[in-house]
This record gives sequence, structure tokens and C-alpha cells, in this order.
Amino acid sequence: MKNKVFKKLAALALAGTMVMGLAACGNDADGNNNSSSGGNGSSTPESSKTDSDNQSDTGNNEGEVVEIEFWGWWSSEARKPHIEHMVNSFNDSQDRIKVTYVDIPWDDIFTKNIAQIVDGNPCDVMAGNFGDVPYRASQDQLTALDDYLGDLDTSKFFEVYLDNCKGEDGKTYALPLVADTRFIYYNKELFAAVGVSEENGNMPKTWEELQNLAFQLDKFNDDGSIDVMGFHPSLGNGGNDAWIVNANAGKLWYDPDAEKMIVDTDLNKKAMEYIMSYTEHYTQRTVDDYKAAFSSGMADPFCSGKLAMLIQTNAYRSAIKQNAPDLDYGVMLMPEMTEGNGHWVNGGGFTIEIPFGAKHPEEAMEFIKWMTSPEIQAYWALNMGEVPTINGITDETLLDDVVYQASMEALKETNLGTYPNEISGFKDILNAELDLILVGQKSIEDALKDADATIKATYNVE
Repeated sequence: MKNKVFKKLAALALAGTMVMGLAACGNDADGNNNSSSGGNGSSTPESSKTDSDNQSDTGNNEGEVVEIEFWGWWSSEARKPHIEHMVNSFNDSQDRIKVTYVDIPWDDIFTKNIAQIVDGNPCDVMAGNFGDVPYRASQDQLTALDDYLGDLDTSKFFEVYLDNCKGEDGKTYALPLVADTRFIYYNKELFAAVGVSEENGNMPKTWEELQNLAFQLDKFNDDGSIDVMGFHPSLGNGGNDAWIVNANAGKLWYDPDAEKMIVDTDLNKKAMEYIMSYTEHYTQRTVDDYKAAFSSGMADPFCSGKLAMLIQTNAYRSAIKQNAPDLDYGVMLMPEMTEGNGHWVNGGGFTIEIPFGAKHPEEAMEFIKWMTSPEIQAYWALNMGEVPTINGITDETLLDDVVYQASMEALKETNLGTYPNEISGFKDILNAELDLILVGQKSIEDALKDADATIKATYNVE
């Protein structure tokens, strides 16, 4: 990239938290607005540390059980029991290592991890996210795993995910755990009522067709209030990024080929205009009411039949299974902005990694091997909806699953939302401007123009 800035500038821009993606992606991984993204705290360990400092005495005398902690953020009743099942299965499979799962809120886990690293007492293994592995590696927050891989065959991982687990020095600082992508869930019963189905061959293929169908699916009460909403681009888990990356045929705010930002563009303006056209149709108050219903955790409008379509990640199937097990639903790829533009969406996923300075890296790696095995990957996918990051999955139930099939297709056109370290914090500036658009406080043209100028001035990039 031209006019690169120093790492310390990136660190300052990321003070407090760094959120990647989507989404998505976001609240914690149990929420509807997750973007499969992570955050960074403002503190970083001293850069003078080296890999040799990481290789601490494991302290596991022969016959002594080594106890290690696994940090993650999965705390809901729909997800935590499955995480604990996988951990307990590992513990039962051998008698040398005991893993304890510790769930920490999404907004706190990365900052707390950094504080523990600075104190010299980090957890042994934790979940991370694809979007910021290179940055966190550059800030001495992760252990290089190359010396601990042993007999692990890394070729089993899909290349796109493994590449996103490497630092700028070429070393491996994490391993892919699970991935996510996005598509649109739809209520088959509501679709059938207007004569739309895959069998009829009239599913929406473009943004225009999607909107026409959405408004056709609307149902109103006698007082004019909405009873069933067809669709809104901002509901669910996709956010602005899902529409921007689709409009740009796979590029998301940054063009890696030209090494430049693509923020204030006509395509992006059209994408934001498309999002806002739904709000103009339904009114801001209605959209806010639907968002509140999702965030409250009390009533999911899609599961309750009050929303005909919803953009969500593959993991959303677990919410449907829990809240509406009898719901007759289907999934479809993201329609194209224009025909031939591609079904691109934003995506991401989670890594599994060893924090810098962890006391038991060898034992942590044994657990990592377990969590990335075909059996555990299949269990995770079937029970939590995430997509395995390894090839060679043979579980027939999983292979026949409609969400899994759609996920594997959607991943062919999924942008994982990774950016050069030098601009790692630009989304904080951008999202603040986009939020002003969504609440009607700033015009699309002014917001994109101001975001573009501020990002370029802050990071000294084109």
C-alpha cells in the first residue's frame, strides 16, 4: 500500500476496540448482529518480547495432569452446552490434559486477554477471529504456532482460511476453527401465498426483484401498521457491508489490487440508497421496532412469522431450531445488484489460537488438534450451524443439510473482511458516518465524502 503508516498509528486508531466486518459482523457471537468479528484493546505487550519468551516451562511432570483454560464468548443456552460438550469430550479422550471452558463477553474478551498478556498470565488457548490475526500478531498478542504443529496436517484446512491465520512475517499465529457466510432465509409458507418458490423458478435474482417481492409480501393491520414485513436489508446479520461488497463484486471498502480505499464511489452511493429506500417504505419507526424485537431476545420476528425474509449467517439455523423448530424455511444466495454481478456477501469466522506467553503451548496445541478434527468440526456444524474450515468432512447428515449446502456455495463468493495492518481501524471512522445515514441525520453523499476524507487523512493513504 502507498504511504504506509507506522504500526503505532494503527494501535492508536484502534484504542479501546477494533471491530472487523460484518457485520458481521456486531454483538457477541450469540447475538443477531454478530459480524463474526473481534476487537482489540488499547494496551499491547512490549514489542521486545520474542518467541523464545513464549516457550515457558510447562511444568507438567510425568503423570501430572495439566490444567488449561479455553476462552470463548459462547454463553447462550443454545450454544454453550455444545462448547462444553466438545471440551468434555476432549477431557474424556485422555487423562493428561484437563481443559476448562471460560465464557467471557464478546466486548471484553480481547481487552481482557491483552491485560493478561501484559501481566504475564494469559489463558492457554482462546477463540479469535480471522479479520485481525495479522494485526494482533504484529502487536505480540499471539504465539507463533509453527514450532508446535507437530504432525498436524495443515493442508486439511481450506487455503483461504489458513492464509488469513498468518502474520506479515509468514508465520502461522492461529488455526481456522469455523467460518461463516451469509445468505437470505425465507419463510416458505409466506412465499407460497404469493406463488413464489424454487419449484416455480421465480425466486428473486436481483436486488430489484428482491425488493419487489418484499413489498408484495407485506401485510398491514387495519390501522395501517405493519403486521408482516417482507424484508429490510439492515435487519439480521449483514449490515451495510453485505450490500457494499455485493455492489462492488467482491471488494469491500478497499481495493487490494489498486491498493486504495473505495469509499466515496457511485456504486456505494447506490447501495446505501437501496438500503434507505426500504426505510422510506416502512418508516424509521417500524424498522426500529423490528430491530428492538431482535435485540431484546424475546421475540424473533422471522421465527414468529412477522418477517418473510432475513439476511443471516449460517449459524442462525441454531436459533431457528431452538425458537421455531417447526418453521418451514428455505435459504437462497444473496441476489445480485445487477445480473452477472455475483452473489458476494461479507463473511468471517473464528480462529483458535494461543496467546503470547501462554504457559502450556504444547498442551494447548493438543486441544486445538481436537477442535479442528473432522468429527468435532462436523459436530460443531450440525449443532451450532458454523461452517467447518477443513476439507474431508464425510458426515452424511451434515452433507445433506440445506444450510450447509448453501454455506459451501456462498463461501465461493464471500469476502472475509481482512485489510492491511496500516488501515486496520478505518471501520470505526466509516461506521460512525454510515450510522448517521441510517438514522437520517446525514445525507449519503456527505457521509461517504466525509468518511473518505477522514480515513485518508488519518492513515495517509489514497
